[in-house]
Amino acid sequence: MPSIQAKIVGDFCNLRCTYCRDRDFDQGRVRVMSGETLSVLIRAVSALPQSVLRMHWLGGEPTLAGLDFFREVVRLQALCSGGNWRNTIQTNATLITSDWARFFKAHNFKVGVSIDGTQETHDLDRVNLSDKGSYRQAMQGVAVLRDAEVNPSVICVITRRNVGLGAQMLRSLVNNGFTNISFNAFYNTATDPSRDDYAVSDSEWTQFLKDVFEEWVRIDRPDVKVREIDQMLAWTQGKIAKSCVFRGTCSSWLLVDHDGAVYPCERLGRPTSFGNVRDSSFTEMLKGSRYREFAFRTREVPNKCQKCEMKNFCHNGCVAHRTDDGDSAPHYVYCGSRLAFHKLLQNSVGTLGSLASHTERG
Repeated sequence: MPSIQAKIVGDFCNLRCTYCRDRDFDQGRVRVMSGETLSVLIRAVSALPQSVLRMHWLGGEPTLAGLDFFREVVRLQALCSGGNWRNTIQTNATLITSDWARFFKAHNFKVGVSIDGTQETHDLDRVNLSDKGSYRQAMQGVAVLRDAEVNPSVICVITRRNVGLGAQMLRSLVNNGFTNISFNAFYNTATDPSRDDYAVSDSEWTQFLKDVFEEWVRIDRPDVKVREIDQMLAWTQGKIAKSCVFRGTCSSWLLVDHDGAVYPCERLGRPTSFGNVRDSSFTEMLKGSRYREFAFRTREVPNKCQKCEMKNFCHNGCVAHRTDDGDSAPHYVYCGSRLAFHKLLQNSVGTLGSLASHTERG
């Protein structure tokens, strides 16, 4: 059964990041999820047949919904008996106050922040309405979170403009106290990626991963976890990677928009809708023809993957990062980087032994 992403303010945001996949939509209009829709959503999630109920609060910028909105979230969740709720929020951190931080701490919210490496690389793309960089504001928000004993993870977006600075970006994040780090290669499925000035190529992503790995080894900090490294190291040790980008399907996620409409993962935009949470339960949607057709398409594996040594680990990669290249099914655009990075890890035999503790502790 899936985890639920809730895009509670639609595309509304206080920043105007140059690469944002929502830039083609309406980022300037306030459309906060209504109390009625929120109540229906919480009840629908609580009805899922799973012991842990995972909610991921997204935007736009989700804190624009207001602190009272999230107080109502935890109130409604508490009314659902037997629910073991896990809340995560992904924020640009620029609006974080001590009230927000205390709330997250009191209610055990996991917090992820968006920081694009160094101040220079961050401010190049993550700008506000006045086209000014947001790094200082974001790091002030991080400091407020840490003062309340909330230790945020970080997502760093890699575009064509910063892809050559992997080592510097990783070291800056570590020097600024981040130990749970994820890098997202930008590949925009909301528009035509081939015409997107920010999309990262396979060869660029390959070099980026190598640069980050080499810097990670130099840093030599057992507490620093980099998702892309940990997932690949897991496979070299015969373990199953946890991230959905190694599962070859989008069954891990459902996205609920501000109006209750339900879509696949937020990376895929809105071309496919499974219905509306106000009209149908998640169980009904998952049994519906639109979901079954979508799930079938995402599980298709192109011919070139059939004999690949990484087939049972890669599963044709993230569904949002596939393109039609004339094969029997759309193919993962970062196939080459996975093969090259895995080979790099295999060749680092001496290093891998000393780094095994990273995945053991993950």
